[in-house]
Amino acid sequence: MTFNQRVSFLTIDRGNSNQENKNLYTIELVENYYNESWAYQSRSLCDEDPINYETQALNKSILIPMLVWGPNNQLQGFRESVYIAKALNRSIAAPLFFPNWNNKGLPRTLEAPMRLNLQSLTEIMSVINPAEVSNLCDGSVTAIFKTRNNGDGSHFQATLDYYGVKIDEHAEEFWFDRNKYQNGKFIDAIDQHALRQYYSTDKKCAILSFPWSSRYLNWYVWSSWVSLFPWSSIQDEDISKQALLPKKSRDENFNDMIEIIDHTRRPKFVRRAVAKFLEEYKVSEFALMHWRYDMRDFFRAMMHKKEEAKTMIENLKSSKKQMKNFSLEISKIMDEKNMTYFYFASPPDEKTFLKEIALGVSYKKFIDDNLLAEFLKKEFQNCTKIMDDFGDLVSLAEMELSYLSNLFVYSCFSTWSGNVLLERQIDGRLNNQINVDLVASALAKKYNGGCFPSTNPL
Repeated sequence: MTFNQRVSFLTIDRGNSNQENKNLYTIELVENYYNESWAYQSRSLCDEDPINYETQALNKSILIPMLVWGPNNQLQGFRESVYIAKALNRSIAAPLFFPNWNNKGLPRTLEAPMRLNLQSLTEIMSVINPAEVSNLCDGSVTAIFKTRNNGDGSHFQATLDYYGVKIDEHAEEFWFDRNKYQNGKFIDAIDQHALRQYYSTDKKCAILSFPWSSRYLNWYVWSSWVSLFPWSSIQDEDISKQALLPKKSRDENFNDMIEIIDHTRRPKFVRRAVAKFLEEYKVSEFALMHWRYDMRDFFRAMMHKKEEAKTMIENLKSSKKQMKNFSLEISKIMDEKNMTYFYFASPPDEKTFLKEIALGVSYKKFIDDNLLAEFLKKEFQNCTKIMDDFGDLVSLAEMELSYLSNLFVYSCFSTWSGNVLLERQIDGRLNNQINVDLVASALAKKYNGGCFPSTNPL
């Protein structure tokens, strides 16, 4: 069997004239997903959407999020910050984000509109313009809500500099005492009343220092990484179950959590571009696999805690036969769903491995990540601010593709996958599959390890 008989690499001029139009992705279709009208052709892609910042900020207490680690850890930490700010009746300062640790030579910081749809958040939350924080706080932070005993000193100082504030020498500190909670886990974090008791202060300007998710605490915990996270004792599938209930029937706290996730998604310029990409390449229903298991970052930082999954992945990569079997498992699950198109999202180190896997996926059309990269370069070629961190732009676009996919094959223990999965679950997009399960099948084994969240029924 020749290569062209097995898999086709999608191109812009590939004939799709005989394809049923009802299954094609269009800009209008994606607009309908979000219940929005983007007026795509009527404005410059480089134009930032206006943000309705708080106009009565003088009378507001403010919470300043100080974020840490990778981009998706930072997103989870920001969602945590919003939840706590709402519980404390504080406005949230628009956050400062940071590029991934291994993106050398790039801008040291990224403003919030480059990472999320900040205007959407203003619909449910009082958001403070970062340019006004220094004046509103008289240049000083007067309370510190601590969540961990470590962090990143460069992020700490960069955040203070961004908002034009310093730590007041008499600042009141609130320390999360792990000894008070079983396994260092703040099991009352979902309880807004408990949060108000714990962080009770009339100080106007408070920093929440280095929040990051510990909702996966049951699966791994590094003693110095324990943090305060509102979802820490709540399973993701519980959020999904609550989201499927009528709004009036939901637990009030879950309702707030669902709203926060819903209003902290990717920027509109990313969503518009991805919709246009799918429309131009005439893509119909498609599968997307996120493959996070690179040696340089993920295995070093995470997978040593999951030896079963790590061993399986290493065995897969060491055998051409097993790699072929993995391709066949992907083909099988796509055949079951009657899907033709597929895309692989991964760190750069895994691209070569995944291209080889793609070659073995029978009678399907592979959407090469290079197509997406070239499309984004062309689309945003005149948008300097957006293009400053091109790797971040591609990652956001791939997250959007993952959300839109008709089958999402996700990575265990990855916050990238986890954040997409939360959005899909709360929207009832339950066609999701753990990729380690497919690896195990390729090895004629069964994966018995944990993964967040539990697998959705297909």
